[in-house]
Amino acid sequence: DKVVEDITLEEFKKITLLKTKEKMPSFEEFLDEINGKVPVLVEFKVYKGNWVALSIEALKILSTYKFKDKIALQSFDPRCVEYLKEHSNEYSCGLLAQADYSSEGFSGIVHFIIRKLLLFRKAHSDFLSYKIDDLPNRCAKRVTRHKQMLVWTVNTKEKLEKVIGLRN
Repeated sequence: DKVVEDITLEEFKKITLLKTKEKMPSFEEFLDEINGKVPVLVEFKVYKGNWVALSIEALKILSTYKFKDKIALQSFDPRCVEYLKEHSNEYSCGLLAQADYSSEGFSGIVHFIIRKLLLFRKAHSDFLSYKIDDLPNRCAKRVTRHKQMLVWTVNTKEKLEKVIGLRN
């Protein structure tokens, strides 16, 4: 197990996908392959406070992508979302969230602020992407009164029915 930040691109490209012989593509290779055929929701997985470096590199790569209208950006880290909004107006940017962060090791006040979505507006989020298992949720409903809400991960018929029920 290695952290992506600690390996070279060459090492990264040797990693296989699950239990297949398929190799991991770079972000550029991935974008070249899809070539605007499908929309892409890019998740920024911030590691050890790297939201600025991560955002700069991703925006640099995305700057050459022709299908900007097919890209949306999201992160659990509101600092990353805020940075992306401040440095690019070409993409819809949103905050990923869930109801419980106790396993993340946050202090009490930080856990409260994140759980209650108190940084949603400060991050200038265009949408909230919320864990389906944690809905309905009053905080999520409050911050998305005039914003779009996405849900994750809808991977069963029951969860799909829950989403349909929440819409009504």
